[in-house]
Amino acid sequence: MKWLIPRLLHFTADNPNIEVRMINSIRPVDFGTEETDIAIRVAPSSKYQHQEKSPIDLVMTQDWSGVRSIPFIPDTLVAVCSPTLLKKGPPLDTPADLRHYKLLHVATREKSWRYFLQSCGLNPSEFGNFATYGHFFMTIQAAIEGNGVALVPSIFIESELKSGLLVPLFGSAGFEAGAYYFLSRTSLWETSKIVKFREWLIQEAGAKSEVGSTS
Repeated sequence: MKWLIPRLLHFTADNPNIEVRMINSIRPVDFGTEETDIAIRVAPSSKYQHQEKSPIDLVMTQDWSGVRSIPFIPDTLVAVCSPTLLKKGPPLDTPADLRHYKLLHVATREKSWRYFLQSCGLNPSEFGNFATYGHFFMTIQAAIEGNGVALVPSIFIESELKSGLLVPLFGSAGFEAGAYYFLSRTSLWETSKIVKFREWLIQEAGAKSEVGSTS
């Protein structure tokens, strides 16, 4: 809704013979039983692969047999708040100042703040004021309304940052939690419609060809 849908109109306009039917889901995709050609899923960064927990508690697929994937855009989380909250509240000059604010996050990313704070050299146990929402758009709207500081993927708030509804904090590039991946059956990987959509997706994401792939 926040990143793909606004761009998808360009793809359908340029490829009128390719019909795109979308299914909204975060559960592991099962190409073996579902009538699905492609999937977009998020996965944690490789630095978390050997850890018991990661900032992303989602699984792309349970069965990788006959499935290929390629990352096309980073999942970079940024701390943001409304300009009003920034003006009227206590200073927010460093991540340590977050202890004075309510921290907003999504239920499927409830560990994100912990990892963000740890990456800043802070003890997450010292930050106890959290609010959890069911979807990112709820978290983003709560931040716009001044209910607290949100930690959300940068690709979901492009328009809010551009319009000034939200402002990024701490002047950093964000916290890279993982990446969004394009998945498809190996048997369909080089078919015309799959190639067109995959190449278009990578182009829209601004990804470089050396982003790499896995199988």
